[in-house]
Amino acid sequence: MIDLAQRLGRDVSALGKAAGDVCRLTADSCSRIKKSANIPSQLKVTGGSFMVGNLVIFSVLGFIALAVGLYSIGVYNAVVRLTRYIDKNFANLESILKQRHDEIPKLVSACQAYMQHERGTLTELTQLRSAYDRARGSEEKIQLENQLSGALGKIKVAVEAYPDLKANEQFTLAMTRFSALEISINDQRQLFNDSVTQHNIYIKEFPALLIANAVGARERTMLATPKAEQTDHPAPFPLQ
Repeated sequence: MIDLAQRLGRDVSALGKAAGDVCRLTADSCSRIKKSANIPSQLKVTGGSFMVGNLVIFSVLGFIALAVGLYSIGVYNAVVRLTRYIDKNFANLESILKQRHDEIPKLVSACQAYMQHERGTLTELTQLRSAYDRARGSEEKIQLENQLSGALGKIKVAVEAYPDLKANEQFTLAMTRFSALEISINDQRQLFNDSVTQHNIYIKEFPALLIANAVGARERTMLATPKAEQTDHPAPFPLQ
């Protein structure tokens, strides 16, 4: 009986030791599993932060692109409006300029018999009028009109040397018509030049000039005002 009890005690002790070993192994395994489980969690957190960072960057870039796009559209629309304003004012101006052009053949006809030394200027005047009729676009027409006004100015100066010409009835009627038209031209010239000035200033301002250049906006030419006509009521040709 004593031996049996001793054997049973030893067996129980061995079982207890084995159970302790199993528990230690189990505890170690659980600890390792727990530590291993933390790795994906950390990776998940790091990956989430990376995605959030990219989202912020793309959002900022998208906002900048949208702002640039909207600003570009605004500049383009402004250039279109200013260009249309110029075209509208030029149409009003041109209707009066054409009336003046209609008087040029009468002026040339009256002057040819008297102004022998000014035939070159008279020929230039006729050629410029014809070139204007063939011109396409307001920009080309304005440049030709400035040259035409210069030629008319030369005629005005030359008239002083021909008193008989100033007494000619055809010449007098032509000059009276020119003087009346010049008053209307002056008013429309001011409106046209104001619109051109607004356009030219706008397309030169930064940063609008970057977009304006990209869409092909170019500086426009103003209609020049001859010095002899820079008065409220010009009389470009003395009649007596």
